[in-house]
Amino acid sequence: MVGCRHFYQNGNNVYNDGNNVYALTFHNVDVNIGSHFNNTTGIFTCPVAGNYFISCQNNYRAQNSAWSSLYIIYKPNGGSYQKLSDNWATSAIANTWAPISASHFINCNAGDEIVMAYNSGYSAPNNSSTSGGVQMSIFLFG
Repeated sequence: MVGCRHFYQNGNNVYNDGNNVYALTFHNVDVNIGSHFNNTTGIFTCPVAGNYFISCQNNYRAQNSAWSSLYIIYKPNGGSYQKLSDNWATSAIANTWAPISASHFINCNAGDEIVMAYNSGYSAPNNSSTSGGVQMSIFLFG
C-alpha cells in the first residue's frame, strides 16, 4: 500500500503526551498505491476496512548523549488519536546510531488513520535525503 524512506520533516501534530507528537514525512515515497498516504501531513488514511500492518524504523545519531522516540498512532474515523506503540532509544555514546523499530497489526475501518511519529520534546530522527534507516511500510491483509 505505502512504502517510504528518509525522514524529511514534521507533518501534523497528531498526539500530545506532555510533548507534541508529530507525524513524519519523507524524502522518498517509493510506493503509494491509491495515494492514501499524504506526505504533507504524514497521515495514511485506510481506503477500505481490513487488517493493516505497519512497520517503522528510525535512527538517531547524536553528537552527545540524547534520546529519540518512535510512535505508532491510530485514529478511528471520527474519533481521537491514540497511541498504539511508543519505543525509545538513547544514543549513549557520541556519534553512534540509536536504532528504534516498531510494528503493529490492527483492524481498521475505511477512513481510519495510521501514523508514524516522534515526540518533539526529544531528538528527531536524522533529517536528510541520504540518512538510511528511517522507513515506514503499511500493508493491507485481506
